[in-house]
Amino acid sequence: MPEPTPKIFISYAWENQPIAKRLQSDLKRDGVEVFVDYEKITGGDSLPERISAALDWCNMLVLLWSADSAESYYVKQEWSSAFHLQKRIIACVLDGTPLPALLAGRLYLNFAPYETGYTQLCRSLGVEPKPSAEKTAPPEAQTSKLPPQHVEMPVPQPLDEKRESPSPKRKFFAETLRFKPKPPDPAPLLKPPEIVDGAKNDEADDAEIVTRSRWWSRRKIMNATLALIIVAAVVLTWQMVCQQPATLSEKEVKSMLVKHGFFDSDWNKNGKGIAHRHKIETIAGGKIVRDEATGLMWELSGSHNYMTYADAEKYIDGLNAKRFAGHGDWHMPTLEEAMSLMEREKKNNGLYIDPIFDDTQQWIWTANKHSAGRAWVVGFDFGDCYHFVLDDVYCVRAVR
Repeated sequence: MPEPTPKIFISYAWENQPIAKRLQSDLKRDGVEVFVDYEKITGGDSLPERISAALDWCNMLVLLWSADSAESYYVKQEWSSAFHLQKRIIACVLDGTPLPALLAGRLYLNFAPYETGYTQLCRSLGVEPKPSAEKTAPPEAQTSKLPPQHVEMPVPQPLDEKRESPSPKRKFFAETLRFKPKPPDPAPLLKPPEIVDGAKNDEADDAEIVTRSRWWSRRKIMNATLALIIVAAVVLTWQMVCQQPATLSEKEVKSMLVKHGFFDSDWNKNGKGIAHRHKIETIAGGKIVRDEATGLMWELSGSHNYMTYADAEKYIDGLNAKRFAGHGDWHMPTLEEAMSLMEREKKNNGLYIDPIFDDTQQWIWTANKHSAGRAWVVGFDFGDCYHFVLDDVYCVRAVR
């Protein structure tokens, strides 16, 4: 199922209008629908009707954040309205001004310089930036002065234009191994009975019995060997299929949330979640949380750094290589497993997760993909789940 075209509302301070115009031009060139209001607002206590309509129309708000934006009453009205409408908000920091408290827990894009931030913005939107016919220096670009508690997002390499063709549907190896029916033996020719010596006849009978016994033994060995080959092929195929992460659509995810009663602040607000019975244990020097309600064993902490999906897989491989907590079968949680941790209310330093866990991992990758280039992510800061491109950066919490 193709991704919906982003519909973006750009919120900016009047002083940052040159950057807003350039961003609008670049996004339109790359096939993105954009709304920017260039009419200066001079008064009133509520947002003008045109901006309210734009917020209803858009599915994403790009916030150009600067010292001027922090002082703008209407910029605050725009992003806070988008926040309460549960629109996706991407903050683009222009000059190092700290983000407001409600947005401080989210990752942002560093737009100093502009080209670096725009490349990462296109990657987050899932679009391929086209080369600009004329390159100009970005207006108002300043050296980044972001405080250390924020996370700078790395700029990934451009996507290859060639998309991988879907792999052909696998067949079980057992389907390719078929017994061919053995042709019937020809009818023996009738011969007149021969008169032979009795002793010789007994010896011939004994030799025939030995020959048939050997033939049956060889046939049993061949059948047993073939059966083992078939079983091994079936097991190997099953393992290969199971190791492929399942792809889940938004419709399937919503159905799963309702089925298990998982709480999601966007898609299943009536979900009650699971009554967990968590217990901290230390095994072979590794601290884990055992959930007796689900039977799952989790890392107490997880990765302390944000990382891409590929690096998240390497993180899991590292845990298994060193047999963390005495086990070598750790994996990235499925979306269902990760959502089982979601609490109905904020309980852990503003997070929807049991306070028994480390609160560093606000967003974690899951093993489930949404499409070829996107995977599902669970966010405990807003109590929801969504799919993001594989080059975005989030934390990992392993499970077994």
